[in-house]
Amino acid sequence: HESAGRSEAAFIVVDCRRFGPGEATKTIFGSAGGADFTNWTGRSDGRQAPGTLHLADRGTLVLQRIENLEPAAQVALDAYLRAQAQGAEVFPAARVIATTREDLSALARAGAFSASLAERLLSGRLPMPALRERNRDILPLAHLFLDEIGRQGQGPALKLTAAAERALLSASYRHHNVVELREAVEF
Repeated sequence: HESAGRSEAAFIVVDCRRFGPGEATKTIFGSAGGADFTNWTGRSDGRQAPGTLHLADRGTLVLQRIENLEPAAQVALDAYLRAQAQGAEVFPAARVIATTREDLSALARAGAFSASLAERLLSGRLPMPALRERNRDILPLAHLFLDEIGRQGQGPALKLTAAAERALLSASYRHHNVVELREAVEF
């Protein structure tokens, strides 16, 4: 986000598991529901309410666990990304990052995910190995989390002992990757 020259713009993270039935399209695309990405007026008269995509204009919107996005929102997201890819001047102009642990191709073949959206998302795929496969990332992340904890407590700087570092490096992190590491450091 920052290295892409977007550090002044919003960075918004949305967990697609948290949407109730019928909420995703309105939350992401606002009251217009993703119908038009070039003619949004942004009126505050109650007739058009912004969505998280509007709030992330010129910034980044991260859609976590995209496999949980309801079908109507998948269609709207696919149309938005298609318009962007075709070079249309779209509003909002946000970079969209989708995360998943699932195989979107398999979900699309099973009819559980939009085939068009899966293809569009997979074309820009950036595989991220599990933390247990990236041992060299564990200690820098742990130190970052420890620094954050120290800043929140406003106390003396916190440090990991050599034994704590060995323990963190030897853990398997099978369930939640970085979240599990953060929880271990907080503990």
